[in-house]
Amino acid sequence: MGSTKKWNLQLWQNINGKSPTEDFLEYLRSRDKVLFSQVLKRIDFLQQKRIVDLMYSKDFEILKSYNELYEFKIHSKQEVRMLGVLDIEKSTFHALHAFIKKDQKIRQKEIDTTIIRLGEFKK
Repeated sequence: MGSTKKWNLQLWQNINGKSPTEDFLEYLRSRDKVLFSQVLKRIDFLQQKRIVDLMYSKDFEILKSYNELYEFKIHSKQEVRMLGVLDIEKSTFHALHAFIKKDQKIRQKEIDTTIIRLGEFKK
């Protein structure tokens, strides 16, 4: 049976083979199994949409001051966010950073972390 996913979520790995986003998800699984389950179900649900449709939904948004960075919003018990880059041609979102959003705006430290990882991603 083939996958019904219409786009891929890639959890970026640094040069040491570590994936901070995967580490974040593992942290969620160990600390809050309900939230972890909600996040996985939401990602699976959103992967049923075409990437171009997702881009124009409330679940996906380009960060206005950072032309190539996107915010992937995972609405669940808490607001989980993934920041990364989108490869439309390959229908892939590369998640560089993930966190639980605690304020109305994304904290600058989360953006700074993503920008540092973006530099590594481009190498």
